[in-house]
Amino acid sequence: FLMPMDSASTIYAGLKHPQSVYHFYKRHGNELIWLRDSVPVLADSMMYFIRTIRFRGLFPQDYHNVEFSAMPESSTDQGLRYRKEALLTDAFLAIALDLKYGRINTRPDPEIIDSLAQEALENALSTKQIREFLESQEPRHAQYQLLKYSLGEILNNVNSSDRKILLSGITYDSVADHKRIQLVEVNMERWRSELTEFGDRYIWINIPAYHLRVVEGTRNVLESRIIVGNPDTPTPTLNSIVESISLYPYWRVPRKIAI
Repeated sequence: FLMPMDSASTIYAGLKHPQSVYHFYKRHGNELIWLRDSVPVLADSMMYFIRTIRFRGLFPQDYHNVEFSAMPESSTDQGLRYRKEALLTDAFLAIALDLKYGRINTRPDPEIIDSLAQEALENALSTKQIREFLESQEPRHAQYQLLKYSLGEILNNVNSSDRKILLSGITYDSVADHKRIQLVEVNMERWRSELTEFGDRYIWINIPAYHLRVVEGTRNVLESRIIVGNPDTPTPTLNSIVESISLYPYWRVPRKIAI
């Protein structure tokens, strides 16, 4: 069986990366990748990743889970088979990009990103390591991993009916710990969208905690309380290379404070 050769086919409609998906199959002779009879485990692995993606702070409905759920488990309809094949490829590309760059951040050149994502898909499919590759796209910093662990703990400890709702991608106010879940998910997205790997030496400032750490490798070489702004004049958030530090800079007590 071969995927449609017409890029305008409804098989490619409504995808997040329709042209990338189409060109991927074109380069592979339009042959099926996920739903070949010899390797059903690839599709199963991808579907499981989508259905449990809430544990990574993302939402399954963003990766065609609603359409997947409406499809019969077994069908002789070739149109459905082609559609599911295209959806799986599109979901892989979208998840890989969202885990690496975030869902809302401005990304590098789309053509470069799509090219990298397609190359990654080929490698993941050839090694049959779908989950391992997608996990490798997530931030590796300990703070992100702790957020991910905390989210998993929360989801695993809610009752079964709430967990089912949450894993479907919904968060009702009535669901236990919904505010904590949203807070963790927002901060995971900030790591993916805004923050980068820091290297072996860096300064980490936690504004809400009024706390600073200087880290070398895995060791805190300095910790200090800090002064931060108030809600009207907040401390800005930024990532930057530190070029110099002024110790004990000259400071005159303002008249208002002195009085």
